[in-house]
Amino acid sequence: MFEGIKESVFAEQLRMVLEAYHEANRKLDQIQDEVRERENLARILLAALKLQRGDVEMEILFDRFQLGRLVRPFLDDTKTSSSKVIRRRGEERQVLTHNKHAVTVSDALARGTAVRMRSGSYAGYKGTVSSLQTHMGRRGPDVTYFLSLQGPKGDRKRTSVKSGTLNKSWEVINA
Repeated sequence: MFEGIKESVFAEQLRMVLEAYHEANRKLDQIQDEVRERENLARILLAALKLQRGDVEMEILFDRFQLGRLVRPFLDDTKTSSSKVIRRRGEERQVLTHNKHAVTVSDALARGTAVRMRSGSYAGYKGTVSSLQTHMGRRGPDVTYFLSLQGPKGDRKRTSVKSGTLNKSWEVINA
């Protein structure tokens, strides 16, 4: 197929390409090892921070130092994704999807925010957020708001609502 000199040129070029390939592959292995080492170190540091400060304070630190985007790949419980809930009624299977959303400190409503109740026993009542409490739920930080409400007839009530029911049973109003 090849004649004399052409075989040697082809063989030499093939050798150079294969050596370059093996060199690049060796460098890639080194980089992958370095990435694994840094990933392990990051996970160790995050675990230590979580043990020292707890989940909520850890989120506050991430927000304060703008580390949320950098840290997100290392945190398993704050990933947002769709999940499916399967409810069985007799032989019928009903699949409901909902969006997991971990509330961050920046998402939390401030005290004094005006709200209106949409449904429930306090439907039509208006008021403000008097305080809030943040705790770790199954899907990350969860906020409970304590509301001071005033009814259409002037009666005053207090109630608490979860952040997940925002825009369902209650809403923020611009007063």
